[in-house]
Amino acid sequence: IPTLEAVHAMMPQSDWETFNDDWTEHDMCQFNYLTALADRYGPIVDTADFVRKAQLADYETYRAIFEGRSSQMLNPYTGIMIWMSNPAQPSLVWQIYSYDLEPNSSYFGTKHACERVHIQMTPTGHVQVINNTIHALRGLQVKIAIYNLNGTRASQQKASVNAAPTAAADVCDIAWPAGISSVHFVKLTLADARGDDLSRNFYWRSAAGTDCRALQALPPVSLIVRSTRKDSAERCGLRVRLTNPTHTVALLAH
Repeated sequence: IPTLEAVHAMMPQSDWETFNDDWTEHDMCQFNYLTALADRYGPIVDTADFVRKAQLADYETYRAIFEGRSSQMLNPYTGIMIWMSNPAQPSLVWQIYSYDLEPNSSYFGTKHACERVHIQMTPTGHVQVINNTIHALRGLQVKIAIYNLNGTRASQQKASVNAAPTAAADVCDIAWPAGISSVHFVKLTLADARGDDLSRNFYWRSAAGTDCRALQALPPVSLIVRSTRKDSAERCGLRVRLTNPTHTVALLAH
């Protein structure tokens, strides 16, 4: 699902809030997707709400596709083929970036999962380090932090691991603390032997299985945005830093 701006650009305003033939002409033929989305994230209120929830689903789904392959890298899975990278015309489905090259959350989920060195969690709560390099990595440090829906930290684990080249290294199973909120967050951090960050990962998880509707209770957060610009030749370089000044989780900021 593309961004809200892209949805608005591909159809007249009279069709923005009605799932009709105009949506079907832009490939949205499987309306059971709306049911699955509502089952996980709550009833769809309007198009903006639909797009916001779809970005959550698309990020975690595409990340899971590639993390699933990495979890069993070369044993037996050697690769993945997806349809498709981008469509030839404005579309509502099956794309990691839009026809005009705008990246969707699915793009970032894919990009994140395909890091050369990556830390990840399986659906059962097993933590792994994925080493896509040709070098062995030794003395890696892992931190596992679990946060309640209100942003308070419920627990933290630490572990160390060595990662063989081109392989998935098992770290540990997450010890779920008692009393955590029904929907909670898992933050994974991987550092090298010197303490420099190599990879981070962030999951939202429901103790009840697939119901993440409680995410709707997250209050809005105003992020602090600072940017600097540095031009070179014909290229414009921008460095943007986002800061969350609150204790509330700002989930999947765009």
